[in-house]
Amino acid sequence: MSITLGKYGVRVNAVSPGPVKTDIFARARYSDELITLLDGWGEPEEIAEIVTSLASDKAKDMSFESKVYRAGIGAAIAIAFAKESANLVIVGRNEENLRKVAKQCEINNRIPYVINADVTNENDTKRIIHNTIKKFNKLDILVNNAGILRSDLSQDNKVIEKYDEIMKTNVRAVVDLTRLATQFLIQSKGNIVNISSVNGSRVFRGEYTLIII
Repeated sequence: MSITLGKYGVRVNAVSPGPVKTDIFARARYSDELITLLDGWGEPEEIAEIVTSLASDKAKDMSFESKVYRAGIGAAIAIAFAKESANLVIVGRNEENLRKVAKQCEINNRIPYVINADVTNENDTKRIIHNTIKKFNKLDILVNNAGILRSDLSQDNKVIEKYDEIMKTNVRAVVDLTRLATQFLIQSKGNIVNISSVNGSRVFRGEYTLIII
């Protein structure tokens, strides 16, 4: 993707953190041994700082003023961009959580644009991009942050159902949103940042396997 879009001036990066202090990781019950192996817990704000750096030009002298950004469920990332005066679009399935994050993002006289949507639904992904362009007439930064976690499925009779759910959320949604956003990112010579996980490429015995894209 980075090679294909790079010739149009669109930069594509990925961030693959280890365990981060969020609800999804808290439910995973990582062992102390594993946390030590992965150099301890990360903070959401640390990931947000990396993402904002990759999408800026500390990579190319680009101010976030008047930039349009859409985020998945990454509250810390959304708040970090709000502090940089981004025109922010936040997307998620949980309307109550969206309102809470939106309130935290009301910074520098900017009010975030909230879209209640499910990224596994193609009609919703079309609506996300359509409404963003209708509202701001451009898109500069796409952050794919949605991801779900499921436990060991080896003895689960719903393994195929859960596998499909994971793949739709963690993989297919990224491809779908990127496909829909590409023409606008080419116009703005914008940025894509995909949030993954160290567990996406490394399996730990007795632990959850997590892929977040």
